[in-house]
Amino acid sequence: MSHLEDAAAIQALVSGYARTLSGCRAEEYADLFAPGTGYFASGIRGQVAGRDRLIALVQSERQCTSRRLGGLARQRRVQAAAAAGRPSSLGVTPAGVRGTADLGGAGQYQDEHVKTPAGWRFKSRTVIIPRGKGAGLDANEMLAIRRPAGADAVDYYVADQNGVRRLRTSGVEIRVVNMAVSGRVYLRDGGYYDDVYRRRDPASGGSRRASRWRNDEARLFGFRSSRPLVAATCAVVSAQAPAAPGGQPPGPGGAAAAEHSRLW
Repeated sequence: MSHLEDAAAIQALVSGYARTLSGCRAEEYADLFAPGTGYFASGIRGQVAGRDRLIALVQSERQCTSRRLGGLARQRRVQAAAAAGRPSSLGVTPAGVRGTADLGGAGQYQDEHVKTPAGWRFKSRTVIIPRGKGAGLDANEMLAIRRPAGADAVDYYVADQNGVRRLRTSGVEIRVVNMAVSGRVYLRDGGYYDDVYRRRDPASGGSRRASRWRNDEARLFGFRSSRPLVAATCAVVSAQAPAAPGGQPPGPGGAAAAEHSRLW
């Protein structure tokens, strides 16, 4: 296959993404990603890998869970499809084929593509919102932030408007408020860690966790974790974070979560 044919096939993949997402075709959407390891990532959604999770991701989208779509919901579906299907600017790097798709004021997709026996697929598709980009986040930085969570992080489900439990976040939710990057790591026991991150010296690369608090859903703001920080040289931002008005713990939850749509 020529370079032009590869580029056309990748653009068809991007168009298929828009079509399956707007049409709530969850299984077809999942098949656009590399089997087993392909993933979608965003701040609020975490890193969603594997076919079953990708299917659950689409099934949890608001336009896919509404029993009756109003005019606004239909308009949002059309807008999401148009944004998701915009042409991707492709480049070949030592790590493989990368793509960037502009989402206008909503940010951009940063893509990795891989050629499989079934054709070109997404190795990853990451949404970078303008606020995240302004704080220095890109797909690699978000991956670096999530990697230390390891087996700690689990999927987090919430009930939709019909009372059905739906996937909201897989692993670590990342938020940017006033240029500060924070994360919430959902845990198997129903609690979560709230983390605050700062960037390392550019020579060392990646992001470093600056502080960590342990929270439990029933207690809103619970006990401090006894777990050590990632590195002993990390500066602790705060020994104790105060609860926000209304009893909500600090971090990426609360009103800030309503600022962004779930999936582009």
